[in-house]
Amino acid sequence: MNKILLIIRREYMTRVKKRIFLVTTLLAPLSIAVITLLPAYLSTHGKQEEKIALYDESGIFSSKMENRDHLTFGHINTANVPYDSLKKNYTASGFSGILRIPADFSISQPLSIEYFSTDQLGLMTQGGIENQMNEVLRKERLRAANISPEVMEQLNVPVKIIQADLSQSTAQTSTILAYVMGFMIYIVMITYGMMVMQGVMEEKKNRIAEVITSSVKPFQLMMGKIVGIALVGLTQFLIWIVLSGAVISLLKGLYGGDMNDMQQMQGMNAPQQDLPFIAGFLTDLDKLPLALLAFGFVFFFLGGYLLYASIFAAIGAASGEEGDQSLTFIATAPIIISILIMVSVLNQPNSRLAVITSLIPFCSPIIMVGRLPFGPPAWQIILSGVLLIAGFVFTVWVAGKIYRTGILMYGKKITFREMMKWVRY
Repeated sequence: MNKILLIIRREYMTRVKKRIFLVTTLLAPLSIAVITLLPAYLSTHGKQEEKIALYDESGIFSSKMENRDHLTFGHINTANVPYDSLKKNYTASGFSGILRIPADFSISQPLSIEYFSTDQLGLMTQGGIENQMNEVLRKERLRAANISPEVMEQLNVPVKIIQADLSQSTAQTSTILAYVMGFMIYIVMITYGMMVMQGVMEEKKNRIAEVITSSVKPFQLMMGKIVGIALVGLTQFLIWIVLSGAVISLLKGLYGGDMNDMQQMQGMNAPQQDLPFIAGFLTDLDKLPLALLAFGFVFFFLGGYLLYASIFAAIGAASGEEGDQSLTFIATAPIIISILIMVSVLNQPNSRLAVITSLIPFCSPIIMVGRLPFGPPAWQIILSGVLLIAGFVFTVWVAGKIYRTGILMYGKKITFREMMKWVRY
């Protein structure tokens, strides 16, 4: 046991003291946060204000187009401003383009509308203009059919879905958190698993393993290396959890007023689109069982890492000096498949595919972590954890047999069939 502890200490201290450990510990969560949150933030705050000159010769849309969604309309008096003159001077007036409605435009047979600009019209801007014009045409057609304004208002009342159990967060917040947690475990398992394999291959190539195995058993060497690197990953995760807590506390202080407004609006079922995205995210985050998520995150990381690290260690011991890509694919393929399945699971977290794959030990470290923010049944979480532990124990037993034989074998290309023979020895 003391020999295993010495190997664990060596593996842990060697890697923690490296500069790359500090760099990845600080930059990894920042990169994931930017990849995940930046698109959502930019979708609501990153739009550039555009001012469109509305040149309505038909008179249908004059004074009916509203300024919304970063679109501002300047209504041009067609009687006083010739269209050719406006085309020459629209940029000097601060307009980004001209929307011209011809005089023969009618609500029954609408014609094509010309947009003039030296810049390309963006899809979001074009969609916003078309939606507003379609709204105006719909109201004009209803008015032409002698439908009263009261009836028109009733026709326009939208349906809204609200969460019945306010102890749960919205789907958007759960999806973001699930994606971040699952993607982090995916990256760490690949990174640290390859680290284990490269370390074993290097020791085998330099004949260091021959010296070490003269003092310790091959299984002790494998377990010491796996556990030591696991503690490096666990240290990194604990630092990330502490930093996340500090960042969340800081953001709550900055957006405290907006969060109170958000909670009041939720109680009154009022629209919330004018509040900052971060305030809504933090409000929904408070509804999640963060302690359970943190514990599940660490547990499934450790279980998944120990399972895959033992496979990577066995492959490293069986591979030649440069490694065997076909054997490496055996370990990496289930991890890659799991992250691809998780994309579907985020849309339907309680589907049959989600439940089955979250119980399979090779997939559960990513899939079950991705389901945790959506509140899966307790029995599924417990069963997934038990099966993961059983899978880890079995995998370590198989990997130990392969490692024991392969670590001292040189100059021969090992096939998967031959590795299975070692297991039966």
